[in-house]
Amino acid sequence: MLLHFINLMKAQTHFKFTVFLSIFLLHPMISHAMTLEQSLNVNTLTITLSGVIEPGDDRLVAQSLIGAKRSNNNVIVILDSRGGDVDVAMSMGKLFRRNLVTTINKTCGSSCIFAYAGGARRVSFISKGRPEYYFNLHRPELGDALAETNSPFAQQMMGMLKNYLQIMLGNDALYDLMMTVPFSSLHAMQLSEIRTANLVTDFKEQ
Repeated sequence: MLLHFINLMKAQTHFKFTVFLSIFLLHPMISHAMTLEQSLNVNTLTITLSGVIEPGDDRLVAQSLIGAKRSNNNVIVILDSRGGDVDVAMSMGKLFRRNLVTTINKTCGSSCIFAYAGGARRVSFISKGRPEYYFNLHRPELGDALAETNSPFAQQMMGMLKNYLQIMLGNDALYDLMMTVPFSSLHAMQLSEIRTANLVTDFKEQ
């Protein structure tokens, strides 16, 4: 159904290529950046982002969007990520909104939801009244610090996240729900919660 939806928005495939990038941090272990796959079909660029969100991934997305803008292409971004760096996810979301990107969720958990929320159009699939792909939500680690100690730093950082979600979604419902779920847990958002948060603008029935 996901591929069918994309094909409805595009014509015949002209070419397809895959870009794999690794981002290395100052850490004894090699970090795993997102994998970016692009396919260009007439005037629509589809970008699939997979893996953990890490520093540098927003710059990778920005480069792809610059190319799409120069070519006057519409852009669809499919997100398949369990989360990662919160600041990078918000940066990606801002890029999506500024460039009028359509976001589609596959696996999308934790901070991936913040990136998804930036889509000017946000598509999700449902089957028999249930999400086909769930949004798995919890608060960031700093959210735990805010709930437990109410530290000034946590207040400042979480305030920035709350403001971001207000701008992107027009309400505090997602933030308020997120803050009830400890960082060590995950909550699969129900359809009613997704609607209340205005997280999805377009539901597509499978």
